[in-house]
Amino acid sequence: MTEKVKRLTPKPEVLRELFLKSGNVCAFPNCLHPIVDTNGVYVAQLCHIEAASVGGQRFNEDQTNEQRRQFENLLLMCHRHHKETDDVDKFDVARMREIKRKHEAKFEKVLDSLANDVYDVALAYEPKKAKSLKALIELKLIEQSEEHIYQSELDELVFLLNKVSPATRKIFSIVLNRADENCEFLLNEFQYVVSMDAREAYNHIAILEKYGLLYDNEDTERFERKLCINSVTTDSQYPVAMMLKVFAEKHSCDLNTMVVDLDLSDLDANV
Repeated sequence: MTEKVKRLTPKPEVLRELFLKSGNVCAFPNCLHPIVDTNGVYVAQLCHIEAASVGGQRFNEDQTNEQRRQFENLLLMCHRHHKETDDVDKFDVARMREIKRKHEAKFEKVLDSLANDVYDVALAYEPKKAKSLKALIELKLIEQSEEHIYQSELDELVFLLNKVSPATRKIFSIVLNRADENCEFLLNEFQYVVSMDAREAYNHIAILEKYGLLYDNEDTERFERKLCINSVTTDSQYPVAMMLKVFAEKHSCDLNTMVVDLDLSDLDANV
């Protein structure tokens, strides 16, 4: 006898695993919308890869009700991206499973045991360093003789970024992406381009200043405050982070991949 389709609530142990492996951020690529906010309020949504009900997105009639509520069929997303993935032409089952796999893989390092309720999310991303800076040399951003100097700075940049949370790295990426050729971005504009609460965003800025990744510079003549991208070593003449920005623009690469995910392998791929 065919089972009647019925939406079942995921079991507590399934939800627990989902929350732990979410890293407390939306599973959609490059989205850092929290699953639970700083007040402990659940501000995301449970998303089914294959729908729990007839007529839902990617519904699979061959699944059982029990299979539909299993960990493998679920992921956590913000409301916006939950709705966006309703477009089944763009987000078929294969793509949804890949989104889930890549997102949860970031947190495997800190989830050796589900008994760990508290962990350092900054350690969830294993840096993938570039083997050389030949790509930057080819773009004439540095000279061959300077490669060792900027390789040292890039290593230090990755080291420092790996100390801060993915959300803080995302703020750094936003500032970096909008910085002008002088490595500056007006602080007054900053509050209008971030999607989080302004006070929370400025807390991230304070963390980035603490680690020397940027600094708050006030122009006394124009009465303007600017966020400035900083060189993280004393030997370099220009921040290597700005060179990553130029590289990303020239090669149509995702700056977030390098700055947030700490994956510098595109530098090797484009040599």
